[in-house]
Amino acid sequence: MLLSGGVLVATAIPIGNYFFGKIDYPESFARPNSLVSILDNNELKELGVAYRAQVADESKERTIAKLLLEKLPTDPSVFNAALEDVVKKDFADGNTIEVKGWILSRTEARQCALFSYSPTSSH
Repeated sequence: MLLSGGVLVATAIPIGNYFFGKIDYPESFARPNSLVSILDNNELKELGVAYRAQVADESKERTIAKLLLEKLPTDPSVFNAALEDVVKKDFADGNTIEVKGWILSRTEARQCALFSYSPTSSH
């Protein structure tokens, strides 16, 4: 019985970390390139907070990061080109959302949502 309890704990910790632990993602995931040149940090944060309120299923940092990890590379040497392609594809496919009067690709909106979690978003 003692052994089975130890096995339970040994498997519960990794499974718990997978579902609830901190998820690592590149900082670039929280920087929507197409928006940073026209919006300041406060505006990006407001868009991100509004998106999270609008799309309840994507209100948690971990969920948003996992969705972006499915679409974007983590290799910095190809990230910008890939991001541009994904955003263009979102628009071409109609994968957009209106947030605070802006029509954003779903990827841009998710990036804003991640940005709203970052400590730099308050500057």
